[in-house]
Amino acid sequence: MRTRSLLVLALPTIAAGCGQEDLSNPLLYFTTGEEKEAVTYDGVKRFEIERIDSSDDADRVLRATELPETVDLGAEGEYRFRARGFDESGVRVAAGRTLTLDLANLKGGLIPLFMARTDRASRPSEELELAPGSYPPAAVLDGDLVWVMRGGSDSMTTDSYSFALWQQYTPPDAFKSIECPTSPCELTNLVVSGRIYAVAIATQWAFAMNTATYRGDEVEAPDDLASWGNVAGGRVLPGEDETALLVGATRLEDPTDYLVEFEDAAQTTVYRLNTPRAGASVLFEPDFGVVVAGGSAKGAGVEVLRPKKDKFVSLDYPADGVVGSALAVQDEHRLLRMGGVTAAGEPAPTVRIDLECEKDCEFEAMPELAVAARRAQGYYDADTGVTIVVGEDSDGVTVAFRYDGQSLSGVAFPKAQRRMRATVLELPNQQLLLLGGLNPDTGDPISTLSAVSF
Repeated sequence: MRTRSLLVLALPTIAAGCGQEDLSNPLLYFTTGEEKEAVTYDGVKRFEIERIDSSDDADRVLRATELPETVDLGAEGEYRFRARGFDESGVRVAAGRTLTLDLANLKGGLIPLFMARTDRASRPSEELELAPGSYPPAAVLDGDLVWVMRGGSDSMTTDSYSFALWQQYTPPDAFKSIECPTSPCELTNLVVSGRIYAVAIATQWAFAMNTATYRGDEVEAPDDLASWGNVAGGRVLPGEDETALLVGATRLEDPTDYLVEFEDAAQTTVYRLNTPRAGASVLFEPDFGVVVAGGSAKGAGVEVLRPKKDKFVSLDYPADGVVGSALAVQDEHRLLRMGGVTAAGEPAPTVRIDLECEKDCEFEAMPELAVAARRAQGYYDADTGVTIVVGEDSDGVTVAFRYDGQSLSGVAFPKAQRRMRATVLELPNQQLLLLGGLNPDTGDPISTLSAVSF
């Protein structure tokens, strides 16, 4: 039996007294959240709905110029369902996907599919009860829930949001407010691994939780790490087999060479870069391994932790002091370093990195793909071949760009969705979710959410 964390996500209530055999097949319906349908589907000339099995084989369920009110999903089987909208040129401009559904157990149910734009931010239904503030620690929990935290004087306050049902969920009392081991409660990261194991991290302490059993306690740093301060504030990446990677070298201050892989709250592996870095860019993909670039005026410009290896290898690239850039995927062995700033504080040029280069490597300038984004991070979706780069402009306002391996385009943010100092999460349904941050006009913390489809 599958363990659930925090709370049980229930489909709309089925009429009492009905036997399972009397219930209709589950139905899929489409939601545009807080967006007006005319805006979300603006320019869409064709819709396609597909059923995807466990082998990632897709069968078309429907192709039409308009979406139906509902779609019968069938009586049994485990599938994901994907809806996409294309413009007159065949470009995908709106998309959404469900999580895996066990149809036999969903008789009589209505399952929402949120359609978000690929070219602009879309606002899903509801919002957080908590306005978590600047760069809030957040993570995907148990594959269907976003868990977000806000530190305080002596405790962490949390909130959650279901992207299976696209609605806010209040955490149970055991995890709604958590006393911190040390005051003040200045959190830097929330790391989730093994779906249900969470670690809230600060510079001087960490608090580990099993969200299925509602248990939590302070946890010491691994011996090879010495202090959580060696990685606190770095970027968290999903690893293989439900692990998570915390890369200290991506933080903008205090150079470090540490990376920690979390298998669960207690099982960790510590890796060391060959060069301490601050503000480095990072990418993990199973085919590449972990790639780290920039962030230091000394040492090699690029390091790689190859798949199934235990040591980083320095590639023969010159030192790269660019800070706050992102890595985007161009093809099977070439990446682009996009965004960031130079040591002089100027926007950094986009350059190409060849991971197969062995000697006298040079960063190849790609001026036609220049991106003006500070504190940039890249999110790559292997299925679509798209990297979305999210960063900030010179005023700290969130900006985003879409790169498909050939061309670059901007992602628009309507006025109601502009934010600064936000947190970005990659969801397992091929969408990015932006949460937290501040209103650029008023400075007030934001509780609404924004999504962009790959």
